[in-house]
Amino acid sequence: MDKPQRTSRGSIGDDAAPGKPDNHDRRAVSQTLDRGLEVIDLVAAAPDGVTVAQLTELLGTPRTNVVRLLNTLASRNYVVQNPDGRYRLGSRPLELARLVQPVVRVIAQKVLQRLADRTGATAHLTAAEGDDAVALLVVEPRTATYHVSYQAGARRPLTRGASGFAILSARPPATAELPEVAAARKRGWAVSHGQIESGTWGAAAPIRHPQHPDLSVGVVYLGEPADPDTATQAVLQAANEIRTQLG
Repeated sequence: MDKPQRTSRGSIGDDAAPGKPDNHDRRAVSQTLDRGLEVIDLVAAAPDGVTVAQLTELLGTPRTNVVRLLNTLASRNYVVQNPDGRYRLGSRPLELARLVQPVVRVIAQKVLQRLADRTGATAHLTAAEGDDAVALLVVEPRTATYHVSYQAGARRPLTRGASGFAILSARPPATAELPEVAAARKRGWAVSHGQIESGTWGAAAPIRHPQHPDLSVGVVYLGEPADPDTATQAVLQAANEIRTQLG
């Protein structure tokens, strides 16, 4: 697992809050809350999870304090502890993220249902969260007997699957870029074969809205669709419709 990196929030032991240099602002900061927020940042930056020992080293604070912070965050579902002892993000951050983008969710819900019914595939709205692609909405088709099923909140690296490829393709080209991302930038949509689950096929397109960056809409099939071109055109139309409705 890649070692989690400290965030730019500043030293945990400092009196100063990040970006708040004067003495009055320093006194106004709650150091306990600041520590808790940095714990959330560090857990979010470790998709494979992070241990108490790693957090203790990164935060530079006693282990007992780290455990107390984790227990508090876990009680409110900001983090969860896996059987292997590592901590990962819980459901609460996702619930808050959903409240941040209510307009997008309302608009996307109807568009995704039409997309799912038209293609007979599971449709999704996905957002970038750090280095992960997180499913904000997942809509199952009413026109198919068999389809892929997964829940909102599911996450995977941006570098695996059409939804992440599409989001990355809307960003400026990177020095070391996946060929799938470069291809998606050129044609306007991304595809993936069996990268999420064996036997699945996915297509996605970026929303490309200036006020709502790092969003993509897509579909995932059990097996390759009979007409991939029709599927990708349906995805492009859905992405354009959401962008247009957002204004």
